[in-house]
This record gives sequence, C-alpha cells and structure tokens, in this order.
Amino acid sequence: MAVTHDGKEAPTLPEDMNPNDTDTFYVSWTDKLNGATLASDTWTLPTGFTEVSTVSGVSAVSNGITYLNSNGVTVSTTLTAGKHLLSNNAVFSDAREITRSLYVVLDANL
Repeated sequence: MAVTHDGKEAPTLPEDMNPNDTDTFYVSWTDKLNGATLASDTWTLPTGFTEVSTVSGVSAVSNGITYLNSNGVTVSTTLTAGKHLLSNNAVFSDAREITRSLYVVLDANL
C-alpha cells in the first residue's frame, strides 16, 4: 500500500503492523530529485523498534505501481501497541537534505 506525503504532516499508514512480524517500509524521493541523485540516507526509528535491514535507491511496488528512487527499512519491534514515527533522512548529490516521516500503528490482535 502506498500513501502520499503532503509535505506538511507525516501520514499514518492505513494498514496496522502486527508486532510479532517484521515489516518493510519505503519512502520514494523521485519528486524531490530535481536532477540530483540519492547520495545517502539514514533511518530514525522509535525506541522499541529494531532495524533489520535497509535498502537505498531501489524501486518499490505497491498495488501495481512502481515507485522509483525509494529507500526502505525492514523493522521488528518489541512493542505491542501505539502509533510510532519512522523517519528517512535523504542526502542528495547537490547537498540538499530532506526528511520524510510516516506513522505506523501496532495492533497485537492481527
């Protein structure tokens, strides 16, 4: 599933995460490149979340739509409830830095 960031407020994903699973989240930077490329990125995770792996500059597919220039993080968590903010800070080849965030809701009943 994909959500659009309006540049003002971090979106909340419409599908909850089962805290007993790992899940992967992506942020696409295509609309911010403006001729630059992704140089590097870092993820900021809330306390209680663990980074399992990351990918950068990949294509992510959601509902048959491909999102280019995406950074992804696979996470696990020891938490069982709550709304939590994950952020990706991207550095571009022209030295710009932009952070995009998203909220993930945990549901132990999934």
